Amino acid sequence: MTDEELKAVVAETSRLVAENSRAIQALNEAWERRDREHKEELRASHERMEQIWRNVEALREETRRIEEKSEQTWQEVIASRQESDRIFQSIHRDLGRLGNKQGDYTEALFRPSLERVLREQFGMTVIVARQRIRDHDEEAQFDMIGHARDEIPEVYLVEIKTQLRADAFDQVFEHLRKLPRFLPEHRGKRLFGILAALDVPPDLRDRAAREGLYLATIKDDVFEIVPPDGFEPRAFGLRSLS
Repeated sequence: MTDEELKAVVAETSRLVAENSRAIQALNEAWERRDREHKEELRASHERMEQIWRNVEALREETRRIEEKSEQTWQEVIASRQESDRIFQSIHRDLGRLGNKQGDYTEALFRPSLERVLREQFGMTVIVARQRIRDHDEEAQFDMIGHARDEIPEVYLVEIKTQLRADAFDQVFEHLRKLPRFLPEHRGKRLFGILAALDVPPDLRDRAAREGLYLATIKDDVFEIVPPDGFEPRAFGLRSLS
């Protein structure tokens, strides 16, 4: 190879490296921009839900004042209550849609960090998100499942919530009960439950520890699991949940 040919190869290599660097930078910028947009939409949805609840309380107070006015006829009171019921139903539908949207954003934003926790902290090699399974007339949907095929006889079930409420415990226990039936390949393995939430009240944080459930919480925009001192994870199975 002549000097000129060698120079040409070096120049072409430098050009390709520069192009790849620009492409990688553009991809990183696009991901960061999408992440910021999703977080902003999540905050906006949260504010909208709070505003709706304030409207609900104001409407209830207005209805109470109307009913207390003795000069109103019963027909007016009945009509007012019917209108209130109609508005309440509409508000509940809006709350349901907003709640579903918030849940989708929460899962999309923080799924990568939860996958990292399952891989690095628990050694899981196979992770499936939003798995929907139908068994005859019954259906189950699991937010996230991690397992390691046969290397580690354990399965981790993750329940993702925007705000942790008491009913989330019933949901995760129900899903742990259903998992061996809907996914028979995991029968005989040790099942562990993980609750992941953006907002966790202190009393429910303590309850998760008492129930033997791992709790994934947000720190610096990523989920992490830091079990409290003395925490003993509970291995679930068909017998323990029956």
